[in-house]
Amino acid sequence: MGRGSGQRKFPSKQKRGTPRNNKAQNRQTKDISRKLNLTPKEQRELHDLIHGQNWGYQDILDFAKEWFRK
Repeated sequence: MGRGSGQRKFPSKQKRGTPRNNKAQNRQTKDISRKLNLTPKEQRELHDLIHGQNWGYQDILDFAKEWFRK
């Protein structure tokens, strides 16, 4: 990830993190999966990888792009 000198390391935790509502968390994962055209198997893998990490939407998206090379 070439972001210059301000490059952050994966994964970074945001101050706000994941939404408290489980449905909202699932919606975030589903939206990202759809955006990156992940298969159902990849979607489940993403869910398992980020579970309990308290990441915000952008952190999940950045992680998924790098993890799945999309």
